[in-house]
Amino acid sequence: MRVSFVLRGIAPAIFFLLPGCIRHHKGPVLDFGNTLCQTLGTDRFPVKRLRVTHLPFGKPTDYPMVVDLLQYNLAEVPTLYNSSLVGLPDGGYLLSQRFDCMRRAATETQDYTLISELDAQLHPRGNIQFLPFPIPGHPQSESHGVDDIRLFTRQGHIWAVGNDERAEMGGKRLSHLFRLEKSADIWMVKEAIGLNRPNHATQAGPEKNWTPISGGPWESNNPIFNYYLWPKTEFITAHLSEKDARLQETSLTHSCTPAHMPWDIKKWGGLRGGTPAIWLEDKQQYLSLFHSAERQGKNKWYYMGAYTFSPKSGCLTGISKEPITYGDMYKGPKGRLVQSFGPEGGVVFPMGLVDAKREEKSVFLIAFGSNDTESKILVLDREKLLESLVPIEEK
Repeated sequence: MRVSFVLRGIAPAIFFLLPGCIRHHKGPVLDFGNTLCQTLGTDRFPVKRLRVTHLPFGKPTDYPMVVDLLQYNLAEVPTLYNSSLVGLPDGGYLLSQRFDCMRRAATETQDYTLISELDAQLHPRGNIQFLPFPIPGHPQSESHGVDDIRLFTRQGHIWAVGNDERAEMGGKRLSHLFRLEKSADIWMVKEAIGLNRPNHATQAGPEKNWTPISGGPWESNNPIFNYYLWPKTEFITAHLSEKDARLQETSLTHSCTPAHMPWDIKKWGGLRGGTPAIWLEDKQQYLSLFHSAERQGKNKWYYMGAYTFSPKSGCLTGISKEPITYGDMYKGPKGRLVQSFGPEGGVVFPMGLVDAKREEKSVFLIAFGSNDTESKILVLDREKLLESLVPIEEK
């Protein structure tokens, strides 16, 4: 049986943390007695502005693709991470960041989202805001956070896709689609759509890391997502009712098997979800970044790479041969889960991608999380990234 819900006209409300929203801790957290956690969604929420720091990224000769590296933090929240980014119509950007609050016991936490606007130079403008996400099928009073949202544009609106883990669902993760809107200088969720496992899916497991498609020929009333990258590339469509945007079904749209894989799966790990896929008009292709994970000896690493695909066939057309990196990428503070990855292990988790101009230079802005503790934006030279991709043929 398929179940879907839609909520409209939802404004930020007083926040309640419920037992059904709790998840086991696997990253850095704030104690629920912390002022920030106590004041979520209330008038007492602290009015603060993010701080931005330009970080060294190594010698340009060693990392010729890298233009700049920025970190965004907040004194009241020692660990903001897993950020996403989307462009705004006025030339600025909307940045989302995840943080966790501890509840009840040292192993139980809840994830939340802060959002901030950035100007064209990627500097914070205005104050941070807590953004509650209503979960379809539950009362508005139960608005809470979802895991690792990806921001993207669709049909002139800002959207987010994320997943939620609820105790009454047996700990299973379900994906949700949210439309964001700014009213009276406040960002809020105006529409929430529950997404369910596609009809053809046979694997059991969490529904997360769905990659939304933004812009280009695949943009329509029914959003399309990348569902699998490897060993078969699959795209699915969420069919929405024209009357009320309720989900009707989720079905397979495109399926393709690459003839070869330049990315070394054994060395760097299998391909997993990452940033939204954005349309490159000049290349007539979509571009997205993925993450992978692999353990080597006592250490485990998460890596990131880029890939392109064709809107005609849904097949991969190019991919990174090796991970995108910069100097000291895995150094710095580590969350508790990442600490278990070994003394040298670490995490990089791409979640936002924007095609942009910076000082007349064409660049890609990649918003990502580092080691479950830090929120960063990596600025890459546009042409150098695209030139680094190895062509892939269809099987």
